[in-house]
Amino acid sequence: MRRGIIPLLAVLAAGCGTQAPPVAISSGQVELTPVTVTDLEKDIASYKGKVVYIDAWFLGCPPCRDQFPHTVQLHRKYAADGLVVMSVDIKSDEWKESREKVLKFLTEKGATFPNYIFQDRPDKVGIWMDRHGVSATPAVVAFNRDGRRVPVPNFRTNEEEEAFVKKLLGE
Repeated sequence: MRRGIIPLLAVLAAGCGTQAPPVAISSGQVELTPVTVTDLEKDIASYKGKVVYIDAWFLGCPPCRDQFPHTVQLHRKYAADGLVVMSVDIKSDEWKESREKVLKFLTEKGATFPNYIFQDRPDKVGIWMDRHGVSATPAVVAFNRDGRRVPVPNFRTNEEEEAFVKKLLGE
C-alpha cells in the first residue's frame, strides 16, 4: 500500500501531472513574458479601440536587433495617440537558452511595452506566422482600432514605417 501512495503524492504535488506555465522575468523596467499563441491572440484582442503594432523578431537575427530601436521610438512617439507596441520573440528556444540575454537586450533598448516570447511548439508558431503574413524576420503585424489585422507594406525606410503607423492612428 505504501508503495502506491508515494507516486500518487508526487503526482499531486506536481499539479496532477501538469506543469505550471513559465513566469515572466523582469529587469525592473522591462518584462519578458512567455506566451502561447492563444494567449497572445487574447491579449491582442483586449486592445480593441487602439492600434496594435507587433514587432516579430528574435535575438539571433541581426536585422531584427538593428531595427528594434525604431520600434521603441514608435512606442515613445505614438503611445499617447493610441498605439500599443508589442514585441514577440518567435524562437521559443531562446526562452530556454537565452532568456536573460533577451531581457538584457530589451532593457538596453528601453522596450517598456509588452514583450513576449512564444512557448508553443515551432509548428504552432509557424501557423501563427502564416496566419499573420510573417514569412521572415524582422516583421510587423498590425491591427487597426477595430481589431482587424491590416496588411503591412514592405517598408524600405523608417519614414515609410512611421507614415504607415500615423495612417492607422488617423483611421
